Amino acid sequence: MRTKLFLLLTALFFTTTTFSQEESKTMLIMKGGETTHEIPVSAIDSMIFYQPKMNIDFVEINGIKWATRNVGDSATFVTNSEDYGDYYTWDEAQSVCPSGWRLPTRYELDSIAMRYEQKQFLPNENVASEWLTTENGIKGRQFTDITTGNSIFLPAAGSSYDGMLDDVGMYGNYWSSTESDTPDAYYRLGFRSSGANVYDNHKSNGQSVRCVLK
Repeated sequence: MRTKLFLLLTALFFTTTTFSQEESKTMLIMKGGETTHEIPVSAIDSMIFYQPKMNIDFVEINGIKWATRNVGDSATFVTNSEDYGDYYTWDEAQSVCPSGWRLPTRYELDSIAMRYEQKQFLPNENVASEWLTTENGIKGRQFTDITTGNSIFLPAAGSSYDGMLDDVGMYGNYWSSTESDTPDAYYRLGFRSSGANVYDNHKSNGQSVRCVLK
């Protein structure tokens, strides 16, 4: 009888001790080296960690999901749709789109461009395009899906040649991923006040990048 009573008291002691130790444990939630919250472990019955969904900023035009802003520093978008962003050679442009994005192909650029025949620009049947100046004085072209009304603005950022900027506010030049038949040349979307079409350019020139969603 004494043995059973001793064992019962011993078990009760260790159970109470263990419970007291757990009761005294506290989880600390910290940010920047400082504690923001203290929560008793006994008050927690589950923990869930999640990654917020990426806020993908795109506009679908003629079946293609376009980013609404140019690429600035490598793998980042600029803050505003009117910002020119950085200038990249064709080789550099292959890896500057942020994760989940890529360079458009020639045919994707064709999907928003105008046709150029007999030395004149002809309308795109699915996408309207107009030259405009924003409220902040930035010139460029706006491309609008005729069916949905969705639109994007591409600033006329010009180009970079040997480190010197040229035609800023007059022309826009945006790389595609498609190689031209001409050696060392790749297709790009080029536009000015009179129209927009796709043609090739030397891959060493610095041009703008507008990504499409993968």
